[in-house]
Amino acid sequence: MPDRRIWKVVRKTTVEMSCDVDAAPEAVVRWVDANDQSVAIIPGKLQ
Repeated sequence: MPDRRIWKVVRKTTVEMSCDVDAAPEAVVRWVDANDQSVAIIPGKLQ
């Protein structure tokens, strides 16, 4: 599997991306944009 995957999406639209991780110690998953800036977390949108 590649280290990076890039999706192009339209702003203010819903996007579903899965991220299943099994690791020890527990992994930290960080979502970033194309400029490696953290994606804003919208309360209630992340599960």
